[in-house]
Amino acid sequence: MFRLNRKALPAMLGAGIEYYDVGLYGYLAPVLAPAFFPNIRVADAYFWYFFVECFSAIAMIAGARYFGAMGDRLGRKEALYRAILGTSTVTGIVCVIPTYQQFGVFATIVFVLTRVSQCFFLGGEYNGGAIYCLEHNRNGKEHGLMSGLYGSFTVVGIVCASAAATLVSYFGAEHFRWCYVVSFFMALLTVRWRSQMAETPAFKHAQGDFQIPTRFVLLLMTGAALFFSLLYAVPTRVFNALLPLQLGIDRSILMLINTGALFVLMLSMTLFGWLADRIGSRVVMALSALSTALLTYPLYRLMGEGSYGILVAVKMVYMLLAGAFIGPFHALAVELFSVRNRYRFASTSYTIGKCVSTCMIAGIFYYYDKTQNFMLSGYFLIAVGVLMGLVLIDARHART
Repeated sequence: MFRLNRKALPAMLGAGIEYYDVGLYGYLAPVLAPAFFPNIRVADAYFWYFFVECFSAIAMIAGARYFGAMGDRLGRKEALYRAILGTSTVTGIVCVIPTYQQFGVFATIVFVLTRVSQCFFLGGEYNGGAIYCLEHNRNGKEHGLMSGLYGSFTVVGIVCASAAATLVSYFGAEHFRWCYVVSFFMALLTVRWRSQMAETPAFKHAQGDFQIPTRFVLLLMTGAALFFSLLYAVPTRVFNALLPLQLGIDRSILMLINTGALFVLMLSMTLFGWLADRIGSRVVMALSALSTALLTYPLYRLMGEGSYGILVAVKMVYMLLAGAFIGPFHALAVELFSVRNRYRFASTSYTIGKCVSTCMIAGIFYYYDKTQNFMLSGYFLIAVGVLMGLVLIDARHART
């Protein structure tokens, strides 16, 4: 019977806080984009707002390299402690940051730098936290379920971000800083908890385990991270920003739909993580990727009708597909990489894939601005889904 190791809770809580901040950046786009990129068209403001994510993704790769090397050299505890310490510092700055109207272009520069810094620390947080949790779970047969539970904690953070953004839209844009105040105090609490964490048994007993992963393994994990990021970002960030422009859908209703869909994602991650322990992580992820490629075109055609009922159904389908792919993701990473290089290579390959995905998302907004064509994001999902599904099916030779 599965029992959650309490030693994993500080890592899970930190992941939830990190993704609360990540979610805020997306959900508060209607508030933050005009606050820091004013005096331009709405579509252009969104483009520049999300273009910042390209620089943030590069910073995330740097953070993955830095904290990954630290985690494999000094231990998971030390890397995770320093990552959350940096996150709390940056979040504290965001709590008091002025807007463009208050401090001009300097405010925009500071805002961009805080976002980039935030992603640097996230590069060391997300995969490292999952590795910490799975390495404390000594029963390897339940790595899929632990991976799904860890992913569900990140969704808890995103759900809280969605709820916070909804409150801001109700009470007024000038209250956006309160969302970050909550994050700041939670991060400080997590700093204290992580200072008392125990190192993982796997790291302590793997002093000579320095196997270098094959090129195929690195490409497999990078591609999985690319599809992982697209499958989450398209039905959340892209839909939330562009559907009101494309179909005239009320943004507040869209936010409520999104919050409900995130609950489905949270539950489905745990469900498909459990399933991965029974039929294999690669099988579950391959089925998700190929199903996404098969269903995306008809789902996009259905959305064109502009019905709220259809939009709810489409969102739910995508959340189930995302849960099936993301839930077992960390179990696959732990399987493919040896202990003493796991933090560095898992984090780096993930952040490179996420960086490519981020550039694609920025391209989607740019393409939409020029053509008013919403379908490019769907084409990306289809192409990467087919490729990823076929690679996972043929991944029986993927070994370190």
